[in-house]
Amino acid sequence: LTAVGRGTSFFQASRFVFNAAQNRFYSSIKKIRLKQFSLEAIAEKIQLQASADFSEGNISLVDCLKRFNKNANQMISSWWDFADELVLFNSFDMNRDGYPRWWLTDPSVGYIYGPPPAPPVPKMKNN
Repeated sequence: LTAVGRGTSFFQASRFVFNAAQNRFYSSIKKIRLKQFSLEAIAEKIQLQASADFSEGNISLVDCLKRFNKNANQMISSWWDFADELVLFNSFDMNRDGYPRWWLTDPSVGYIYGPPPAPPVPKMKNN
């Protein structure tokens, strides 16, 4: 694949979720599972309702397929949005680098003060 097709490919959306999860997999997988279970529950409800409606003669097979197609498109869109949400979730956690929280917050370590100032830039020599 050479181009991102946002909104068109569940495969690409799932790859983006996978890549976003790699920074902090332990906490990301919890969010992924919750999202997955939520979307699966929605899909199951749609499938059961469509099956009942079709069995009772209330909708045609084409209408069933339209429901499933609409749900699939919503799932793809939702998973793309979730990939973006996961990137933001992982980028705002202070402990994303795996350091112990005490190390990140202890003033004697100095992490909370940021990097030291950059050295001065040498002056350019005139030729």
